[in-house]
Amino acid sequence: MAFFLRGGVQRSGSVVDVTGVAVAEHVVASVVGVGVGARLDRAGVEWLWRRLREAFPDAWSCVLMPTHVHLLVASGLAARLGYVLRGYTRRYGTRLHVAPPQPTNTAAIAQRTLRYQWLNPVRARLVDDPWQWRWSTLRDVGGVAWPVWTPLSRVAALAQLAPERLLARCLPEVAALLEPSRAMVVSDEGLRGAVQSVLREVGGDACRSSVGRQLYVQASYRIGHPHPRRLADALGCGLRTIHRMRRPPHVALETVVRTLADPRTHGGPLGTLRPRALGCLGPAWR
Repeated sequence: MAFFLRGGVQRSGSVVDVTGVAVAEHVVASVVGVGVGARLDRAGVEWLWRRLREAFPDAWSCVLMPTHVHLLVASGLAARLGYVLRGYTRRYGTRLHVAPPQPTNTAAIAQRTLRYQWLNPVRARLVDDPWQWRWSTLRDVGGVAWPVWTPLSRVAALAQLAPERLLARCLPEVAALLEPSRAMVVSDEGLRGAVQSVLREVGGDACRSSVGRQLYVQASYRIGHPHPRRLADALGCGLRTIHRMRRPPHVALETVVRTLADPRTHGGPLGTLRPRALGCLGPAWR
């Protein structure tokens, strides 16, 4: 169990600094306005996710919803979030309001905050399972996203739990991710969906980037589907290019394989949406 100081007294279970100030805060930013247009658009979501990751590299959690943003970050960084959101407004026109941060000053509050953020898409009836929502750092914690923004060890340290106990404690009712198997049967659509999901690419072809193409080829060989001619035809390239892309193994290859093992993590641009969600989100989030 980690210990933190508060007012010079050693305390177990608190997450405060030596002055007694909470080291973490739950910050929420909501879209200003009402109606179908008052939501984050698809292109803006990808841009916003990258900027938030750059601005808060040491964050503990982030979940993007159609109408608001959840962050669990170090105290005193709400102004930085405002700066990022003003950049979003200049590019995409939608304004967001940052609510007063909520201090996270105990391990119990940290665990509840993580649970609240990770389950938010389920409570909003957008998906049936939190693993299905692409714009959540739960995927980073579970090892099905690359690059990893919030590693399991960092998040578990804030919650004062052993890494192997974090998900069981915060999401006891959610089934753990399935482990890869040698007997996996994966369609071409499933493979492309896994690559797109891991890289968090929005729309278009999962193999539009050089990294996506390389992961598509390497994952095909990794799961036992080594068909160079088929791969060349699918990517519109020559056999030599396919052979070049096989080596060296990309650092995210095992992440793609792990993603392929569980349909919840590669079921579409945002996971498998509930039928009701398709109507309320509009075309930009589908």
